Amino acid sequence: MERINNSYINCLLLTLYISDLSYNDYKVLSVFLNNEEYYKCKKFSNLEHSKKFIISRVFLKFALASMLQKDISSIHFSYGPNGKPYLSDGSVFFNISHSKDLCLIGISFTNEIGVDIEFIDETIDYLPLLSFFASQEEIAWVLEKNSIKRFYKIWTLKESILKYTGQGISDAGFPELFVNKKTLLYPNTITHSFIKAEKYAISLCTGSCRTT
Repeated sequence: MERINNSYINCLLLTLYISDLSYNDYKVLSVFLNNEEYYKCKKFSNLEHSKKFIISRVFLKFALASMLQKDISSIHFSYGPNGKPYLSDGSVFFNISHSKDLCLIGISFTNEIGVDIEFIDETIDYLPLLSFFASQEEIAWVLEKNSIKRFYKIWTLKESILKYTGQGISDAGFPELFVNKKTLLYPNTITHSFIKAEKYAISLCTGSCRTT
């Protein structure tokens, strides 16, 4: 668990390695799904997608129940136009992402939040991919160091921004970042990025909770 708590950001990032769980673990965890979630889980044609849905949803429920001091059975979600889950009472904000064998949950106590995690694949030819989602200024920033970690930082930041706003790519396209030397910025938000265990790029986007 990583807590990011300063004058700008107050949130928790929780991670769980999915590969650490057995098939029986998933069967036990599935009892905490409600009927709607259970049937959604059954619709996945890919077993791995089903397992990721179970662990991320139940992991989130346990975390929220603990923080709000509620029974897990009382945690129910509503959904935005693009399927982003939220608590209707607005008591806490959260977002989920997973990549390969790691599940990530971001929880904010003050503002909407979007998070994204991506496994860093050192074998991909990432330079041609940049033209699909990065501006010329962003491409130049990656090429300055010819860094795959910079590529994943831009990618995860853009994904976290879209998840923060609740918009899809078809709604707003990829957000354009402002490049300020070593920092990537987006208007009216606070962002944070880091590398976990040298294998995963993680980014979050939230509103500022700074008080003056």
